[in-house]
Amino acid sequence: KPDRVHFTSSSFVMLPREGIVVNPSLLRERYNASELGKDALDGRIVHKLQLDAKAAQIRLRQMLLWVEPSNWTIVRMETMPYQGRVLRLSFAYELVGGTHWLPRTLQASFETTGRDTTDRMELLQVDPDTPQRSEMRRPLRSGTITVRYSDYKLNVGLPDELFEQQNRPVQR
Repeated sequence: KPDRVHFTSSSFVMLPREGIVVNPSLLRERYNASELGKDALDGRIVHKLQLDAKAAQIRLRQMLLWVEPSNWTIVRMETMPYQGRVLRLSFAYELVGGTHWLPRTLQASFETTGRDTTDRMELLQVDPDTPQRSEMRRPLRSGTITVRYSDYKLNVGLPDELFEQQNRPVQR
């Protein structure tokens, strides 16, 4: 069935699931898109889009996308998930099975401008002797994560149960 993706890894887990697989149809459902024009990215001309959340409960209110016009893949996403923090996702693709452009690598970079959490600790009434207080004093960190995709299997007759969420509510 369309838009069914199952991800397995023996040594790595990334949450939320949307961090591993970017689903353009889900983006269309949740965001309004505006074209900002063309932009140069890594020596090629791409389309730059701005996405604005359609509903107030969507956590990521706004993001920017860069789209490769030769195969209509998202090659970069940028957003600010938390105040003072920038998340940038950069994708490289390969043609799989001669029919589907799928990610070969994803590089996620987290950048921060820093913050002062002292005032927030008093607002949250954090006990001074708890590990959470020392955690809140730590500055936000910057860094990168690289995910390499391999061993794609397309349309091989996997059962629908494989794609169901693992923590389903108990039926009574």
